[in-house]
Amino acid sequence: MHFRLKPIATYINMGGEGMHSLFVESNNTYVRRRCQSHISWRVSDAGINEMTAETWDLATYLREGVTWGRLSAIATQSRDIGGLQLFPAFSAAHRRFKEPSPPSVLDARPETNWLFLQWLIPRQALLSQLIPLDVQQRGLRNQSATSAAATIQNRTHCLLRRLDLVLLHKGLFLFHYNQVKKCVVADTTYDELVERASTIITSLDTTDITLKSLELKREDFGEDELNGGWVKLALRQHPGFGVDECEDFMPEAMAYHLRVSMRMSGHLRLTWENVNSSEWLAGGILSKDPNTARACARLLHDHLKRKSPSEMRPFEAAVTQDEGLMLQIDDFASQDPPCLVWRRQGRWAYLFKFLAGRFTGNGDTVLDCESMHARWKWISEHRRSIRFRLLNSVLKLALYLERHGDFPVAELYAFSQEVDAAEAAQYAEVRANPTIDARMRAAYMWQAPRIQS
Repeated sequence: MHFRLKPIATYINMGGEGMHSLFVESNNTYVRRRCQSHISWRVSDAGINEMTAETWDLATYLREGVTWGRLSAIATQSRDIGGLQLFPAFSAAHRRFKEPSPPSVLDARPETNWLFLQWLIPRQALLSQLIPLDVQQRGLRNQSATSAAATIQNRTHCLLRRLDLVLLHKGLFLFHYNQVKKCVVADTTYDELVERASTIITSLDTTDITLKSLELKREDFGEDELNGGWVKLALRQHPGFGVDECEDFMPEAMAYHLRVSMRMSGHLRLTWENVNSSEWLAGGILSKDPNTARACARLLHDHLKRKSPSEMRPFEAAVTQDEGLMLQIDDFASQDPPCLVWRRQGRWAYLFKFLAGRFTGNGDTVLDCESMHARWKWISEHRRSIRFRLLNSVLKLALYLERHGDFPVAELYAFSQEVDAAEAAQYAEVRANPTIDARMRAAYMWQAPRIQS
């Protein structure tokens, strides 16, 4: 294992201002964590910047106005009225082509780019016939339409999009990992996870991830085909692309893979270098692997002992000044054979409680919070006069319904009766007070604090 610690100057990217800074000022043992999903998104964005840009013009064109309806009609209508009659209307082939409609591609949400590629690649051959005709019939001259017509007929672009699909899936590894395992330290260390993600991005091996991206099964291919690497396997799935053509195209495909994958892997490693700190070593003590946990404890202890007090971050200073913590870290790091920090009849209970609350109390993702924030903004935009307490109630009730499906009516009834009676009594008291303005009395129940009896 290789653990690298960066100097304090690099920590500006971890919330040097704003909310995180406020938390550190109020609690010097606060651990600044990073959302693994956001790291994965930015890694994927770095790859998208190296990919064929015209692909996203194609996504814009397909979502414009009546475009998708026209393409579906051209595919089934007779040539006499401007169609191509590729298959009968309402047939199984028509339904497979038409449903679902093209997904949207959202800025800074690379998962939508990946989903669009999943939708697009099986339809490229048909769209290469339909889009140029639609653009010609409507006389479209806008950027998205002309670019879409050009890229869908460009064989090289169509081939490289198959690589884009796999590379984006790999770039989103941390995002998909975070959906299943919310707390990294409950499964592995941050260093090991980043190393694993980087290896997945750059690897040419035909792994389960690549086969899943291409919707292929391992048993359908021989060892020679699988050992040839996923790039060649992906290209061979393109309709009408023969063995000789594939061999001729491989140098260009490999150069493309190298450029995109190294950009993504480099961005991931640079991000990790910027946010890596002694806090992550502390989290590694919670590892389920005894050797990893002991190694992290020893590295953390030695790092804190060597570091000058003037150079310490608040978390490091707080741990160093806590004699009990330092003694338990040193004792745990000296165990031979190594064991887990929550074993040995609670020998390191103080250390475990200190770390568990900071690293497992919440997951390494803020997507749930972002979802609530987006809903908050939407409600505020459409109901501008809503009071804060009502907004808070609406959000909490919506979240409860999403998690539990229904309200516990019987349990809530008695409680709601008591609350209603208390609120009514307080409101009556306010209304009877002549010193309170009439408008303030009317708004009391939404904005004033509860009157203690």
